[in-house]
Amino acid sequence: MKRKPYIGITGIENQSQALQALEEADGMHERYLMQGILASYKTLHGNKTKYPFGYPEIGHIEKIFVNSPGVLNLIHYHTDHTGSILAQMHEVTRYGGPYVHGIQLNVAWPERWKLDAHKNRNDGQVIVLQCGRKALAACGLAVESEITSSALASLTRRVASYKDSIDYVLLDMSGGENISLDLSFSRACLTALAEHGVSPMLGTAGGLTAETLPRVAALFSEFPDLSIDGQGGFRDEDYRFNSTKAIRYIRTAREYFHC
Repeated sequence: MKRKPYIGITGIENQSQALQALEEADGMHERYLMQGILASYKTLHGNKTKYPFGYPEIGHIEKIFVNSPGVLNLIHYHTDHTGSILAQMHEVTRYGGPYVHGIQLNVAWPERWKLDAHKNRNDGQVIVLQCGRKALAACGLAVESEITSSALASLTRRVASYKDSIDYVLLDMSGGENISLDLSFSRACLTALAEHGVSPMLGTAGGLTAETLPRVAALFSEFPDLSIDGQGGFRDEDYRFNSTKAIRYIRTAREYFHC
């Protein structure tokens, strides 16, 4: 699948929501509409999470994804059982059905050979590596701490070591909790990665909604191929996905990216 930046919405629960979002993205050729469905080690094994509305039953995932050339369909997967992550990747993407394009790993620095093995077995599926709080902390990076050149160098070395094993790297200190993206912190990390010339395309997330996009819009001109992803800001109080919020975000993002 050709690499290009995306506008992402994560946490879709049914195909009706996917189709509504796709309609809002009609005519968007320079970017994908990334549609993310949440899964975890618990749901993979038939158990509930503390957010049952956010995580569809594992056997239902393939009924949500839609087939469209403008869509990047990803399963966003979290596990603490990293020793068997390769087998989990194979299994969870199998539940994605014929229209799944890949997986976002919400895991801190998985072994590269396991990602290569998954790609080789699954026709080069797309892999997005999330750099969340735990992954960034391993580099000595945190929003509340001073950003040092050695910490940024550690980040770039780790990302660069994956080479083409990953297609995108997503900076995400929020982890779906609707924590606002820190502009200075994100800029420092993205600049370091861009200047190093790492292979994967760059992305960022953190409390992104139609209302918060203007606060971080400076990043879009500095990094014109930046991908973005929203999740927590589309939730109602009961953690239900709110299509109206997601559609406003897609519309606003398209205006900023002129796509």
